[in-house]
Amino acid sequence: MRLPYIFIAAGLLILGLAVAFSHLPHISQTQEFRPGKVGDPVLSRSIWSYKHTVLGALSIFFYVGVEVGLASIAVNYFLSQE
Repeated sequence: MRLPYIFIAAGLLILGLAVAFSHLPHISQTQEFRPGKVGDPVLSRSIWSYKHTVLGALSIFFYVGVEVGLASIAVNYFLSQE
């Protein structure tokens, strides 16, 4: 049962090394794609300054925690029903 996980881990390691050592083009600036003009304060704001971004990240964090917690409780419950 361990062999598929070892293959998956090896494949991801090889993929990560291929991306790390590939010569990707340098991204200089992306501000020309944003709405706004040069000097506009919107262009210099961080993504974390938006309330919806912070609340969305927190909600995903708590959702994943609840999902993992419920899965572990369900496994223990199903094993106790034998």
